[in-house]
Amino acid sequence: MTDKLGEGHILSRYDKEIMQLRGLMLEMGAAVLEQLKEAVAAMEARDVEMARKVIYRERHIHDLDMTANEECIKHLAMRSPVASDLRLVISLSKCISDLERIGDEARKIAHTTLRLFDQGPGAARPALLYDVSVLAEKAIRMLVNAVHVIEREDLELAIHVIQSDAELDRLFKDSLRRLSTFLLEDPRHIGAAIDIIFVLKALERIGDHAENVCAHMIYAVKGKDPRFIKKDHLSVGFLEG
Repeated sequence: MTDKLGEGHILSRYDKEIMQLRGLMLEMGAAVLEQLKEAVAAMEARDVEMARKVIYRERHIHDLDMTANEECIKHLAMRSPVASDLRLVISLSKCISDLERIGDEARKIAHTTLRLFDQGPGAARPALLYDVSVLAEKAIRMLVNAVHVIEREDLELAIHVIQSDAELDRLFKDSLRRLSTFLLEDPRHIGAAIDIIFVLKALERIGDHAENVCAHMIYAVKGKDPRFIKKDHLSVGFLEG
């Protein structure tokens, strides 16, 4: 099997099955990305109707997750893959799981929008939402890149996503400090601030899941698990060695 997944295999039917599974993953990645963007937009706009639509459409992501996992199980049962083929199917299955969890986090953000603004748009001061936009921009960019990694098997981009997670972690910690300072000055908003912290944590977790997707793809292509390599040592050249 070559480094490109689904290419050069003796069984053309096997290649078609892998391409079909990758197609499901890409469809799921696009759906999850749209879900995240709309969940963030709903919160920024204080739009509870948009938030409700995000929650409703989560069913589609769940259906894709079920279909993709069934394809993985069917492939394992019918093909009994070994070595690199087994590694590939397991890695793709893990990617599917992380994408589904990103959808879960987007749904949590939408639910928080309902809690905050269902009685009106004035429940949270704009200062409380500032860091949501900052972290969301970074998390969305990481997810966009992770989907590109699934599509193109771009290991350099995968490494970039893995290494950029540290920046999202830093932004999360900075946002907690800003919220603490804000509450010391005006403790009346503690309830809304707690809800915002849950949103910020959801965005931080989304970055972790995007990082995981890229790690799984590196393992699928190269057979090396980047989770056991120091992030500042990661490079395409290192993976080739």
